[in-house]
Amino acid sequence: MNNYREIIIKNWIKLFLKDKNCLILGCGNGHDCSELEKYCKNIVGVDISSRLIKEAKYNFKNINFIQADAELLPFKNCSFDVVYCKSILHHLNFEKSIIELTRILRIEGILFIAYEPCLLNPFGFIGRKFFPSNIHTPNERPFIPYVFEKKITSNGYKKIYLDYFNLWSIIFPIIGKKLKLKYSLKIMIDISVKLENLIKITPLKNCYLVMAGIFVKRNFHE
Repeated sequence: MNNYREIIIKNWIKLFLKDKNCLILGCGNGHDCSELEKYCKNIVGVDISSRLIKEAKYNFKNINFIQADAELLPFKNCSFDVVYCKSILHHLNFEKSIIELTRILRIEGILFIAYEPCLLNPFGFIGRKFFPSNIHTPNERPFIPYVFEKKITSNGYKKIYLDYFNLWSIIFPIIGKKLKLKYSLKIMIDISVKLENLIKITPLKNCYLVMAGIFVKRNFHE
Protein backbone atom coordinates (compact mmCIF):
# COMPACT_ATOMS: atom_id res chain seq x y z
CA MET A 1 0.00 0.00 0.00
CA ASN A 2 2.81 2.40 0.84
CA ASN A 3 5.04 1.32 -2.08
CA TYR A 4 4.02 4.29 -4.21
CA ARG A 5 4.76 6.74 -1.39
CA GLU A 6 8.11 5.08 -0.70
CA ILE A 7 9.07 5.32 -4.37
CA ILE A 8 8.24 9.03 -4.41
CA ILE A 9 10.23 9.71 -1.23
CA LYS A 10 13.25 7.73 -2.45
CA ASN A 11 13.22 9.65 -5.74
CA TRP A 12 13.13 12.93 -3.84
CA ILE A 13 16.03 11.77 -1.65
CA LYS A 14 18.12 11.01 -4.74
CA LEU A 15 17.18 14.33 -6.32
CA PHE A 16 17.53 16.72 -3.39
CA LEU A 17 19.96 15.17 -0.87
CA LYS A 18 22.97 14.30 -3.00
CA ASP A 19 26.15 15.76 -1.45
CA LYS A 20 24.14 17.87 1.00
CA ASN A 21 24.59 18.67 4.68
CA CYS A 22 21.40 17.28 6.19
CA LEU A 23 19.71 17.62 9.57
CA ILE A 24 17.24 14.88 10.47
CA LEU A 25 14.65 16.39 12.78
CA GLY A 26 13.21 13.81 15.19
CA CYS A 27 15.72 11.17 14.09
CA GLY A 28 14.54 8.55 16.61
CA ASN A 29 16.88 5.57 16.66
CA GLY A 30 18.27 6.47 13.24
CA HIS A 31 15.80 4.40 11.23
CA ASP A 32 16.09 6.65 8.15
CA CYS A 33 19.86 6.99 8.18
CA SER A 34 20.60 3.89 6.11
CA GLU A 35 18.87 5.44 3.10
CA LEU A 36 19.97 9.04 3.64
CA GLU A 37 23.67 8.32 4.16
CA LYS A 38 23.85 6.84 0.65
CA TYR A 39 23.49 10.37 -0.73
CA CYS A 40 24.22 13.02 1.91
CA LYS A 41 27.68 14.47 2.41
CA ASN A 42 27.05 14.89 6.12
CA ILE A 43 24.19 14.02 8.47
CA VAL A 44 23.28 15.30 11.92
CA GLY A 45 20.34 13.75 13.78
CA VAL A 46 18.45 15.40 16.62
CA ASP A 47 15.81 13.98 18.92
CA ILE A 48 14.46 15.02 22.30
CA SER A 49 14.67 11.44 23.63
CA SER A 50 18.00 10.55 25.23
CA ARG A 51 17.13 6.85 24.95
CA LEU A 52 16.58 7.05 21.19
CA ILE A 53 19.73 9.12 20.69
CA LYS A 54 21.68 6.45 22.55
CA GLU A 55 20.22 3.77 20.25
CA ALA A 56 20.99 5.86 17.16
CA LYS A 57 24.62 6.32 18.22
CA TYR A 58 24.92 2.57 18.69
CA ASN A 59 23.36 1.84 15.29
CA PHE A 60 25.31 4.43 13.27
CA LYS A 61 28.86 5.14 14.39
CA ASN A 62 29.69 7.66 11.64
CA ILE A 63 26.73 10.01 12.18
CA ASN A 64 26.54 12.80 14.74
CA PHE A 65 23.43 12.48 16.95
CA ILE A 66 22.48 15.19 19.42
CA GLN A 67 19.76 15.31 22.05
CA ALA A 68 17.97 18.60 21.40
CA ASP A 69 14.62 20.35 21.39
CA ALA A 70 13.36 20.93 17.85
CA GLU A 71 11.97 24.29 18.96
CA LEU A 72 15.38 25.48 20.22
CA LEU A 73 18.11 23.96 18.05
CA PRO A 74 21.80 24.29 19.02
CA PHE A 75 23.05 25.28 15.55
CA LYS A 76 24.24 28.47 13.91
CA ASN A 77 22.20 30.29 11.29
CA CYS A 78 22.32 28.76 7.79
CA SER A 79 24.06 25.58 8.99
CA PHE A 80 22.30 23.03 6.75
CA ASP A 81 21.38 22.47 3.12
CA VAL A 82 18.44 20.22 4.01
CA VAL A 83 16.19 19.61 7.00
CA TYR A 84 14.55 16.20 6.74
CA CYS A 85 11.29 15.81 8.69
CA LYS A 86 9.40 12.54 8.88
CA SER A 87 6.13 12.61 10.81
CA ILE A 88 7.55 14.98 13.43
CA LEU A 89 6.11 18.46 12.81
CA HIS A 90 2.61 17.55 14.02
CA HIS A 91 4.12 16.69 17.43
CA LEU A 92 5.66 20.17 17.79
CA ASN A 93 4.60 23.76 18.26
CA PHE A 94 4.65 24.47 14.53
CA GLU A 95 5.06 28.23 14.83
CA LYS A 96 8.17 27.87 17.01
CA SER A 97 9.73 24.99 15.11
CA ILE A 98 9.33 26.53 11.63
CA ILE A 99 11.17 29.64 12.84
CA GLU A 100 14.06 27.44 14.01
CA LEU A 101 14.13 25.40 10.82
CA THR A 102 14.15 28.56 8.73
CA ARG A 103 16.97 29.99 10.82
CA ILE A 104 19.29 27.00 10.42
CA LEU A 105 18.57 26.44 6.71
CA ARG A 106 20.70 28.27 4.20
CA ILE A 107 19.07 30.34 1.43
CA GLU A 108 17.65 27.94 -1.17
CA GLY A 109 17.90 25.15 1.38
CA ILE A 110 15.37 22.31 1.28
CA LEU A 111 12.66 21.61 3.83
CA PHE A 112 12.00 17.92 3.10
CA ILE A 113 8.66 16.69 4.45
CA ALA A 114 8.92 12.90 4.20
CA TYR A 115 5.35 12.79 5.40
CA GLU A 116 2.91 14.31 7.85
CA PRO A 117 -0.57 13.04 8.83
CA CYS A 118 -3.65 14.92 7.66
CA LEU A 119 -6.53 15.86 9.92
CA LEU A 120 -9.54 15.34 7.68
CA ASN A 121 -9.08 11.70 6.63
CA PRO A 122 -11.96 9.76 8.25
CA PHE A 123 -9.94 6.55 8.72
CA GLY A 124 -7.07 8.43 10.30
CA PHE A 125 -9.50 10.22 12.62
CA ILE A 126 -11.09 6.93 13.70
CA GLY A 127 -7.67 5.41 14.30
CA ARG A 128 -6.48 8.31 16.47
CA LYS A 129 -9.78 8.53 18.36
CA PHE A 130 -10.64 4.89 19.02
CA PHE A 131 -7.50 2.83 18.28
CA PRO A 132 -4.54 4.94 19.45
CA SER A 133 -1.10 3.33 19.27
CA ASN A 134 2.33 4.21 20.60
CA ILE A 135 2.88 6.49 17.60
CA HIS A 136 0.06 8.76 18.78
CA THR A 137 0.65 11.40 21.44
CA PRO A 138 -1.98 13.40 23.39
CA ASN A 139 -0.87 16.76 21.99
CA GLU A 140 -0.32 15.81 18.35
CA ARG A 141 -1.91 18.12 15.80
CA PRO A 142 -2.34 16.62 12.29
CA PHE A 143 -2.58 19.20 9.54
CA ILE A 144 -5.18 20.30 7.04
CA PRO A 145 -3.06 20.24 3.85
CA TYR A 146 -3.99 23.64 2.42
CA VAL A 147 -3.43 25.25 5.83
CA PHE A 148 -0.10 23.44 6.18
CA GLU A 149 1.05 24.68 2.78
CA LYS A 150 -0.02 28.24 3.58
CA LYS A 151 1.82 28.19 6.91
CA ILE A 152 5.06 27.06 5.31
CA THR A 153 4.97 29.41 2.35
CA SER A 154 4.10 32.35 4.61
CA ASN A 155 7.35 31.63 6.48
CA GLY A 156 9.46 32.28 3.41
CA TYR A 157 9.32 29.03 1.40
CA LYS A 158 8.43 28.15 -2.15
CA LYS A 159 6.56 24.90 -2.78
CA ILE A 160 8.31 22.53 -5.19
CA TYR A 161 6.19 19.42 -4.55
CA LEU A 162 3.29 18.56 -2.30
CA ASP A 163 1.84 15.10 -2.76
CA TYR A 164 -0.94 13.16 -1.03
CA PHE A 165 -1.33 9.46 -0.23
CA ASN A 166 -3.98 6.99 0.97
CA LEU A 167 -7.48 8.39 0.75
CA TRP A 168 -9.20 5.07 1.44
CA SER A 169 -6.63 2.40 0.50
CA ILE A 170 -5.48 2.29 4.14
CA ILE A 171 -8.42 -0.03 4.88
CA PHE A 172 -7.53 -2.77 2.36
CA PRO A 173 -4.75 -4.47 4.36
CA ILE A 174 -7.18 -4.69 7.28
CA ILE A 175 -9.86 -6.21 5.07
CA GLY A 176 -7.36 -8.58 3.49
CA LYS A 177 -6.14 -9.80 6.86
CA LYS A 178 -9.67 -10.38 8.16
CA LEU A 179 -10.85 -12.18 5.03
CA LYS A 180 -7.51 -13.93 4.39
CA LEU A 181 -7.25 -12.48 0.91
CA LYS A 182 -3.95 -12.44 -0.96
CA TYR A 183 -3.92 -12.01 -4.72
CA SER A 184 -7.25 -10.20 -4.93
CA LEU A 185 -6.03 -7.80 -2.23
CA LYS A 186 -3.08 -6.70 -4.39
CA ILE A 187 -5.43 -6.03 -7.30
CA MET A 188 -7.75 -4.03 -5.06
CA ILE A 189 -4.85 -1.93 -3.75
CA ASP A 190 -3.41 -1.31 -7.23
CA ILE A 191 -6.77 -0.13 -8.56
CA SER A 192 -7.37 1.97 -5.46
CA VAL A 193 -4.00 3.74 -5.69
CA LYS A 194 -4.60 4.54 -9.37
CA LEU A 195 -7.97 6.08 -8.51
CA GLU A 196 -6.46 8.01 -5.61
CA ASN A 197 -3.80 9.44 -7.91
CA LEU A 198 -6.56 10.84 -10.12
CA ILE A 199 -8.64 12.24 -7.28
CA LYS A 200 -5.74 14.05 -5.60
CA ILE A 201 -5.93 16.85 -8.19
CA THR A 202 -9.35 17.79 -6.77
CA PRO A 203 -10.16 19.53 -3.46
CA LEU A 204 -10.43 16.03 -1.97
CA LYS A 205 -6.62 16.15 -1.64
CA ASN A 206 -7.27 17.70 1.78
CA CYS A 207 -8.86 14.43 2.92
CA TYR A 208 -5.94 12.10 2.26
CA LEU A 209 -4.29 10.27 5.14
CA VAL A 210 -0.77 11.68 4.75
CA MET A 211 1.10 14.25 2.66
CA ALA A 212 4.72 14.73 1.70
CA GLY A 213 6.46 17.71 0.18
CA ILE A 214 9.55 19.63 -0.84
CA PHE A 215 9.85 23.33 -0.02
CA VAL A 216 12.73 25.70 -0.78
CA LYS A 217 13.76 28.57 1.48
CA ARG A 218 13.46 31.72 -0.59
CA ASN A 219 16.02 34.44 -0.98
CA PHE A 220 14.72 37.42 1.00
CA HIS A 221 15.19 39.62 -2.08
CA GLU A 222 12.91 37.55 -4.32
